[in-house]
Amino acid sequence: MKAFLSTHVVLRFLALLVLIFLGSSQVHAADSLGWSTDRGLVVEAADGTTVFGAHVELAPSFSLSSIKEPTERVTGYNLSLDRARLRFEGRPGSSSLSYALSISADSGLLELQDAWLEVSLGHPSIGLRAGRMKRPFSQQGLIPYRRMVMPDRALTESVFRSGRDVGAMFHGPDRAVFEWALGAFLGAYDSPSTVGKRVRREVLSEQDAGERAGSLVFRLARRPKMGSLADESDGFKLPFRWSIGLSGQAFLGSEDGLKSALQGAVDLRIAARGFMLSGSFFVATEQDGDAFVDQTFEGAGYTLQTSYRIGTTIEPSLRFTHLVFGQPSSDVKDVSVGCAVLFQRGLLRWLNRVGMTTRDIDGGYRSDVLLISQLSLNY
Repeated sequence: MKAFLSTHVVLRFLALLVLIFLGSSQVHAADSLGWSTDRGLVVEAADGTTVFGAHVELAPSFSLSSIKEPTERVTGYNLSLDRARLRFEGRPGSSSLSYALSISADSGLLELQDAWLEVSLGHPSIGLRAGRMKRPFSQQGLIPYRRMVMPDRALTESVFRSGRDVGAMFHGPDRAVFEWALGAFLGAYDSPSTVGKRVRREVLSEQDAGERAGSLVFRLARRPKMGSLADESDGFKLPFRWSIGLSGQAFLGSEDGLKSALQGAVDLRIAARGFMLSGSFFVATEQDGDAFVDQTFEGAGYTLQTSYRIGTTIEPSLRFTHLVFGQPSSDVKDVSVGCAVLFQRGLLRWLNRVGMTTRDIDGGYRSDVLLISQLSLNY
């Protein structure tokens, strides 16, 4: 049923995009539309504006795991298609309208990823985006997989997520020094303590995950004056740059379930001549009383990651993540070493990670070891 509904929504959105594209072609009739197949199938106007772009992402992977259970260590392997996605995007007709649609079949499950329309208002322009999109919560969650140096995200993203939900969002200009966003969303909420139990393998089922909750999200960040740090790699090896961001989200649930929850994040990124250092800190609370201000600690965590681009093709990386939850013996730590190898100017990447995750338990800890080797095609 879910796949049918997703397919129905996708077909309706595709029909809308076709109408927009046809209208765009008439608007640009006086101009010469050009085609490009360098990075996807792209139709460009004479001024370089992308009228229509179609992109595909495939990421098959091999993983080898060694998991410490209470009485034994279990070793296994898995071959999977982590990502199979088709993405459409563009700015048709004029510079005041843009759109994006992405469909995924990750692990064989059809799902709608992005489906939004955006209009630019006023001068300097303010964007109003509506539809299904990513929450503008943390920098580590906003960076797409095609710009990461490891095959998967840090554990902090599982607990303090920047996932996709339906909503509306105002945001500032794309090229301003200060980045800001303010949005309202409706989606699923997972309590950090519940996610922590799954991370520590105390609860293996996800059937109890996800309460419906409305939320308000804001983000304010300082961008560098040159280049962009919306990437885990300093591939262009520009001079020293830095950025810092502050994000927050407030969840408002129903009387029968969640009352309210608050989450905050601070992220810092430093880059210079191929070197990249990023750090993120998160904290979460939930209402424990009659008033909204009655908040109790639910969880906190931080991630530090660094990488260095050697030449133009090889980039080793190191990542450390630490999570703690609101009960004794709840710490989770992960140390990972990675290496990315780029081919065809980054269209094809070979991403590798070896990580050890330790889970505190009464009287000691359990350790899991995971190796992931992934080929990532982004066209």
